[in-house]
Amino acid sequence: MTSRAASVLEHLEEASNFVAAPHMQDALGGVLRIGGRDLLEKVVDLFQSMSRDRLEKMRSAVASGDRVQVSRLAHAMKGSAAQVGAEALRTMSFLLEQDAASLDVPTMAKRIAQIEREVPLVWAALEHFRATATNRT
Repeated sequence: MTSRAASVLEHLEEASNFVAAPHMQDALGGVLRIGGRDLLEKVVDLFQSMSRDRLEKMRSAVASGDRVQVSRLAHAMKGSAAQVGAEALRTMSFLLEQDAASLDVPTMAKRIAQIEREVPLVWAALEHFRATATNRT
């Protein structure tokens, strides 16, 4: 991993609320315009359930040292995060996806723990958007 990537990863957790907000507004605003409140509800619910499932599978994969599965799950998490505009989570997932093959198990576990701390922040932001979305339609 480059020193730039390490620096980005180190500061992402602190900056996540600032990084995600404009992208999330754009992404979810688009969902709302295209499919209305019903589609927004589905996207938020699906992100929450899929991210929960992926985190559980990541924990299992890292426990068994399955780097390929960690990378695949990180790739899937990256895509889901991008769809809802969660840039910090997308970047964390991207870095894990790219580095999983070369990371030792404790470092993979640390990266997954960072993602685990970020996901509830994304959920909270999604819930806030959902709760205030009626004012935007």
